[in-house]
Amino acid sequence: MEFHEISVRSKVVITVTNGSDVQAKFLSKVMKNGETYLLVIPFMYNGMRIRFEGKKMSIHMEVRDAEGVLWTFRNCKIDTIRKNGLKYHKIECAMKKGIENRRGGRRFYIWEPTTFQIEGLEKPAICHLKDIGVEGFSFAMDIRNPELMDGTKVTCHYKDKSGIEIATTGKIVRKEKLDHYHVYGCHLLEHDLELERFVKKLERRMIVTGVELDSMM
Repeated sequence: MEFHEISVRSKVVITVTNGSDVQAKFLSKVMKNGETYLLVIPFMYNGMRIRFEGKKMSIHMEVRDAEGVLWTFRNCKIDTIRKNGLKYHKIECAMKKGIENRRGGRRFYIWEPTTFQIEGLEKPAICHLKDIGVEGFSFAMDIRNPELMDGTKVTCHYKDKSGIEIATTGKIVRKEKLDHYHVYGCHLLEHDLELERFVKKLERRMIVTGVELDSMM
């Protein structure tokens, strides 16, 4: 997807980091595509409009196209502007074409410390569960640890805030560097019914978020 192809009323998610750990994630809606910039409903926290400032701050934006494919635009810049008497957040990005998520299934962002059993390691490792979906999951390990190989079996033991526990196993099929982490993408070895139920629960949460966003209009 090209930046200028992002349609009005698309939902965008931004991830804000301080150069290492993920700090926050925010959702909004596109109100205008100016070809080289987007105007979105201001990102808010506790009723206050957010100011995106900081020397080490990194901002990445995710958006889905009409077919449901997820695209990422990295290193964005966000300013507050006033247009026709209304305030918006203006998003600009040096990337003219987003990075396509080729994993297929929809993933849900988690970024929580989670226990992983990794083939070849004697003890369980505490890493950040980055995201999860019905086809797999990805996790972030401190870059100071030895790099894991493709094909390594990994079991994720995750418990969410409502008490639901899942244990699902996949194998590493991709890896990339993200700040001070190695991020590993894992594809499930077999279909996991409990994981599917958990993902459906996350989908229901996203629908509620969308309704709240629409009510801001």
